[in-house]
Amino acid sequence: LKHGGLLHLRTPNTKALGRNFFATNWYANDVPRHLILFSPENLTQRAEQHGFEKVCSYTLSSPKIILNSYDYKTNNTGKPSRKKSLFRLLAKPYVFLSKLLNRGDEIYAVYRKIK
Repeated sequence: LKHGGLLHLRTPNTKALGRNFFATNWYANDVPRHLILFSPENLTQRAEQHGFEKVCSYTLSSPKIILNSYDYKTNNTGKPSRKKSLFRLLAKPYVFLSKLLNRGDEIYAVYRKIK
Protein backbone atom coordinates (compact mmCIF):
# COMPACT_ATOMS: atom_id res chain seq x y z
CA LEU A 1 0.00 0.00 0.00
CA LYS A 2 1.40 3.41 -0.94
CA HIS A 3 2.07 6.16 1.60
CA GLY A 4 -1.28 7.83 2.33
CA GLY A 5 -3.24 4.82 1.04
CA LEU A 6 -6.30 3.64 2.95
CA LEU A 7 -6.86 0.17 4.35
CA HIS A 8 -10.51 -0.75 5.00
CA LEU A 9 -11.13 -3.69 7.35
CA ARG A 10 -14.20 -5.52 8.58
CA THR A 11 -13.62 -8.32 11.07
CA PRO A 12 -15.34 -9.98 14.04
CA ASN A 13 -15.09 -8.10 17.35
CA THR A 14 -13.84 -10.06 20.38
CA LYS A 15 -15.54 -7.53 22.66
CA ALA A 16 -18.98 -8.07 21.10
CA LEU A 17 -21.91 -8.53 23.45
CA GLY A 18 -22.97 -11.57 21.44
CA ARG A 19 -19.57 -13.22 21.86
CA ASN A 20 -19.82 -12.83 25.63
CA PHE A 21 -23.22 -14.50 25.67
CA PHE A 22 -22.86 -17.21 23.01
CA ALA A 23 -19.14 -18.04 23.53
CA THR A 24 -18.20 -20.90 21.18
CA ASN A 25 -21.62 -20.73 19.51
CA TRP A 26 -21.09 -17.11 18.42
CA TYR A 27 -21.67 -17.09 14.66
CA ALA A 28 -19.00 -14.47 13.92
CA ASN A 29 -16.24 -16.81 15.17
CA ASP A 30 -16.62 -18.23 11.66
CA VAL A 31 -13.95 -20.91 11.98
CA PRO A 32 -11.92 -21.70 9.89
CA ARG A 33 -12.00 -18.38 8.02
CA HIS A 34 -11.16 -16.25 11.06
CA LEU A 35 -8.14 -17.78 12.76
CA ILE A 36 -7.24 -14.60 14.66
CA LEU A 37 -9.88 -12.32 16.15
CA PHE A 38 -9.39 -8.73 17.29
CA SER A 39 -10.87 -6.16 19.63
CA PRO A 40 -11.02 -2.56 18.36
CA GLU A 41 -8.05 -1.74 20.59
CA ASN A 42 -5.74 -4.54 19.54
CA LEU A 43 -6.64 -4.13 15.87
CA THR A 44 -5.54 -0.49 16.07
CA GLN A 45 -2.42 -1.47 17.99
CA ARG A 46 -1.45 -3.99 15.30
CA ALA A 47 -2.14 -1.47 12.53
CA GLU A 48 0.04 1.15 14.25
CA GLN A 49 2.86 -1.39 14.64
CA HIS A 50 2.81 -1.78 10.86
CA GLY A 51 2.88 1.90 9.94
CA PHE A 52 -0.80 2.86 9.88
CA GLU A 53 -2.82 5.49 11.71
CA LYS A 54 -6.51 5.11 12.50
CA VAL A 55 -8.88 7.23 10.42
CA CYS A 56 -12.09 5.83 11.91
CA SER A 57 -13.40 2.75 13.67
CA TYR A 58 -16.81 1.59 14.87
CA THR A 59 -18.70 -1.63 15.42
CA LEU A 60 -21.60 -3.10 13.49
CA SER A 61 -24.34 -5.55 14.39
CA SER A 62 -27.14 -7.17 12.49
CA PRO A 63 -29.94 -9.52 13.47
CA LYS A 64 -28.34 -12.19 11.25
CA ILE A 65 -25.30 -12.78 13.48
CA ILE A 66 -27.20 -12.90 16.75
CA LEU A 67 -29.96 -15.10 15.33
CA ASN A 68 -27.51 -17.51 13.68
CA SER A 69 -25.71 -17.70 17.04
CA TYR A 70 -29.03 -18.53 18.70
CA ASP A 71 -29.60 -21.30 16.16
CA TYR A 72 -26.13 -22.75 16.85
CA LYS A 73 -26.68 -22.65 20.62
CA THR A 74 -30.12 -24.30 20.42
CA ASN A 75 -29.12 -26.77 17.66
CA ASN A 76 -31.98 -25.47 15.52
CA THR A 77 -32.24 -27.64 12.39
CA GLY A 78 -35.52 -26.17 11.18
CA LYS A 79 -36.21 -22.84 9.53
CA PRO A 80 -33.40 -20.39 10.40
CA SER A 81 -34.40 -17.85 13.05
CA ARG A 82 -33.19 -14.99 10.82
CA LYS A 83 -36.00 -15.94 8.39
CA LYS A 84 -38.69 -15.53 11.06
CA SER A 85 -40.18 -12.03 11.39
CA LEU A 86 -40.77 -12.29 15.14
CA PHE A 87 -37.17 -13.31 15.82
CA ARG A 88 -35.83 -10.47 13.65
CA LEU A 89 -38.00 -8.05 15.63
CA LEU A 90 -36.77 -9.47 18.94
CA ALA A 91 -33.14 -9.08 17.79
CA LYS A 92 -33.48 -5.33 17.14
CA PRO A 93 -32.92 -4.23 20.78
CA TYR A 94 -29.66 -6.24 20.80
CA VAL A 95 -28.53 -4.54 17.59
CA PHE A 96 -29.37 -1.10 19.01
CA LEU A 97 -27.69 -1.73 22.38
CA SER A 98 -24.54 -3.25 20.90
CA LYS A 99 -24.11 -0.27 18.56
CA LEU A 100 -24.78 2.19 21.38
CA LEU A 101 -22.10 0.53 23.55
CA ASN A 102 -19.70 0.09 20.59
CA ARG A 103 -19.77 -3.66 21.26
CA GLY A 104 -21.20 -4.80 17.95
CA ASP A 105 -20.38 -8.15 16.38
CA GLU A 106 -18.02 -6.72 13.76
CA ILE A 107 -15.41 -3.98 13.67
CA TYR A 108 -15.28 -1.67 10.67
CA ALA A 109 -12.06 0.34 10.60
CA VAL A 110 -10.14 2.53 8.17
CA TYR A 111 -6.39 3.06 8.54
CA ARG A 112 -4.02 5.31 6.58
CA LYS A 113 -0.49 4.17 5.65
CA ILE A 114 1.99 6.65 7.15
CA LYS A 115 5.29 4.75 7.00
